[in-house]
Amino acid sequence: MNSKEINWNKLLRYIRGDSSHEEQKEVEEWASSSSENKNVISFLEGVWQASAEEKEDWDVDSAWLRYEFRYGKDFQDPAEEGETDKSRIPTSGSPQKEVKVAEDRKSGVLSWALVAAAAALVCLIVLYSYPSQKASVTEAPPMKEIVAKHGQRIHFRLSDGTKVTLNAGSKIIAPKVFSDSARTLQLEGQAFFDVATDSTRPFLVNTDRSLTKVLGTRFDVKAYPTDSRVEVTVAEGKVALQAVRSINDAGNAQVITRGYQGYLSPEGNASVTKVGDINSYIGWTKGQLVFNNDPFAQVKRVLERWYDIEISIASEPGDTLSKQRFTGSFTDTQSMDEVLEAIALSLNIKFKKMSDGSYTIYE
Repeated sequence: MNSKEINWNKLLRYIRGDSSHEEQKEVEEWASSSSENKNVISFLEGVWQASAEEKEDWDVDSAWLRYEFRYGKDFQDPAEEGETDKSRIPTSGSPQKEVKVAEDRKSGVLSWALVAAAAALVCLIVLYSYPSQKASVTEAPPMKEIVAKHGQRIHFRLSDGTKVTLNAGSKIIAPKVFSDSARTLQLEGQAFFDVATDSTRPFLVNTDRSLTKVLGTRFDVKAYPTDSRVEVTVAEGKVALQAVRSINDAGNAQVITRGYQGYLSPEGNASVTKVGDINSYIGWTKGQLVFNNDPFAQVKRVLERWYDIEISIASEPGDTLSKQRFTGSFTDTQSMDEVLEAIALSLNIKFKKMSDGSYTIYE
């Protein structure tokens, strides 16, 4: 796939962080197909991030002058280069061939023009979406709420360029533009963060029970209200995890490095342990469900969020079924029935799909 095959609307949504999981994958594949495509993404990200953070009122001309200076691309119109648009003025001899050549040339220019339009829209969105530097520093920053419903996972970017993947049944509340001193947000549920490095402003993830602090890294925070503990798994870099019992009462921080997981017990005690397969904890960001000796009660909750369905367990003495443990992995291309069939076979249980679309599990 080359530069003239990408849809600029998809590019713009990707830069803004509004793209779907499928669009994100498509744009990233396009970007990795050539160094030229990577330059386009880097440039547009620079426009978005610098504009959002510095609130510069860039115009399109200055934006593309920056690109031309950095990458040596020329976006002159063909007419300015002395070329003739033969798609409009066919000549004798080989008109079809001449038209095709002209169209090829024109499409190459227009493809960059579309990306230029995307950059222009980025500038306009920044100009009209973010508060002026003249705004009073005492005013509370405007906030935004991003919600991933059950059965949904979404990808987006924060104003500093941090990439976030939000898991099903989760919510993030964050400033539209971070302050000059810290990047703080509130999480309910599970999210994976690829934090933009900024040594002057720590990145803080608050949940109702924990505080995770980082300067630049890739990590996962899982803090669903229904889960008994908070889990923080680090893929790169390091973070500090501590319990938050009240505004004025924070527990001692535990440092977590790459390949380790920190967790808070229901009592608020922080511990750190090494993880064998990190994909078991962050595979969901790539559309994978991975269970590693997890009790069925936990597997049930994950499936309910993942597929947006309800699973009930038939009455059982001593909750033996809820305590059975399951190990296995699935992809988001597999149906709920396929997943339950595999689990039922492994645990020697049965399931039934009800008329309302829910499922009942029994031994």
